[in-house]
Amino acid sequence: MAGTLRDELMAIPGIEGAELDGDGETPAGVRVRLAVDADAETVSREVQRVLAAHGMRSQLTGPRVEPAEPPPPPGAPAPPGGSVVALPSVAEVELEARPPEPAAVPHPDQPAATALDSVGVEEGRDGVTVRVAATDGRTAVARAQTAPGGVDEAVVAAVAELTAGAAARLVGVQETVVDGSVVLTVVVELVDRVRRAGSAVSEGGRPYGVARAAWKAFTSPD
Repeated sequence: MAGTLRDELMAIPGIEGAELDGDGETPAGVRVRLAVDADAETVSREVQRVLAAHGMRSQLTGPRVEPAEPPPPPGAPAPPGGSVVALPSVAEVELEARPPEPAAVPHPDQPAATALDSVGVEEGRDGVTVRVAATDGRTAVARAQTAPGGVDEAVVAAVAELTAGAAARLVGVQETVVDGSVVLTVVVELVDRVRRAGSAVSEGGRPYGVARAAWKAFTSPD
């Protein structure tokens, strides 16, 4: 990682040197040395682009000019390694790691949220069957009794299987009209005799409206 980042920085036109603080995958800082005739603003943009490609944010604190060592007096021997030259401009870059955001993973005790998808009522030789589907692909089927309200009871039973994972009893369905809209309120009773209620505007037919209201009754916080 460090070698690749240094190589990419050195490939930017106008950069003559690059130093990385730290040997890990995320350097603590970067210092680049610019050529004398380099345009600091253009180089800075390229540096930021390279750093962003490596998942880091940058804040430039330069450029600044390093003081040059005074030239040797006339006739003095040249220092080891060659002649002394003035250092060009140096741009300092402070980096902040930008780790990738972890993917949202539901907690084992908190299954991914689902919603009601559809409700189907099938009539056949053996009677009426209600099929309720959730958005996660699961379905539940319940047989409707021939007595009045049998379809409502079957809808609630199927919704209870998908949401509560247990049987529930339909206490009653109340239909009211509010400003021209039909609102269905469903009261259900769980196996522990706890009662819950949910309401929904009736859309797409009564079975679907009852299912929406029952879904809210089973999934809403206590």
